[in-house]
Amino acid sequence: YPQYWISPSNPQLIGYFANIRFRTEKTTFCDEQNALSSLKYYNKHADLDVTSSFNTLKSIAQTCGRDDDTGRTLKPLANWISNHSELAEVKRAKFVIDSGSLTTILNTPLNHTGYEWKLLLEYTKEKFYLTVTTKNRTSEYLACLEAGNNCLFNDLPDGHALVTMGEDDLFFNEVYEIQVGGKTIIYSAEIPGVHCDKVVNSLEELKAVKHVDVNICWETNGKLPGCRKCCHLWTKAALISAEHVFVAHPTHKAYESRRQVVLMNNCTIQKTTIDDLITTQNEARDSFKEPKSAWNFLDDFLMFAERQVSRNAETSASRYEFKLEKGSAVRCTRITENA
Repeated sequence: YPQYWISPSNPQLIGYFANIRFRTEKTTFCDEQNALSSLKYYNKHADLDVTSSFNTLKSIAQTCGRDDDTGRTLKPLANWISNHSELAEVKRAKFVIDSGSLTTILNTPLNHTGYEWKLLLEYTKEKFYLTVTTKNRTSEYLACLEAGNNCLFNDLPDGHALVTMGEDDLFFNEVYEIQVGGKTIIYSAEIPGVHCDKVVNSLEELKAVKHVDVNICWETNGKLPGCRKCCHLWTKAALISAEHVFVAHPTHKAYESRRQVVLMNNCTIQKTTIDDLITTQNEARDSFKEPKSAWNFLDDFLMFAERQVSRNAETSASRYEFKLEKGSAVRCTRITENA
């Protein structure tokens, strides 16, 4: 269904880094030297035809230790950009964002009433840094996502042992460049793993391997590719050019008890593709044609943000909040020094 893919160029992988699992204000990120050791590999022996058991216990502090409480941080990506300031891709980039925030914006036209978000924009060194500050991933979502990753990925290619997650574990992130409406965007994307037979040792090897994505759908009876509850998941997968998307359907939601997220349920995992998800989306929503409407909304929003900043070019203000509320258009508020 390539005829739908008309607005952006294909994402170009330009780098990578790793984040320490439990971040604090003093936490630094791990750059190329050791980051590849945190890359996970798809477990070819995983049986997707049977129900996988999620008998695991995660504390709320652990599952929410990924900045979803306070909004996603761009600090690791900003550090990467600072260390690679001589790259042509960095020099020409005008917008900097993380894939989670980018996905939130892309999903906006797919949701009518009830969809809300807040986004913080900071203009510095001739670049627009954007991050969505609205919490949109619950602790139970993160716990289920982690359990799904444990079922599907190993620390080494063709391994049989499940991934073990500890306090010093790293989240592998890739850095991409994409052109949307003539605007150059750099974004980071935390990836669950790759599908290959050999250990990846360089950026060029990473570019060559197949990427896969993992996500959660709470529709327990959802059957892919026709499940309309998860067809919007193509946005996140498209940002890493994933060849396949694995969607986990928990049979029961996790529940919180004494500050713990308890997963005593089973989960089925189904495999699909971006094209199949887009096709289902378009069949469900005749008024939109994906991914055109999503990318066009992003293009319009970036132009709107750029106009708001240029309107105050002679002032000291460099921070802005953009807010989408139920049933209304996106609104912008300039953040003053004393705010």
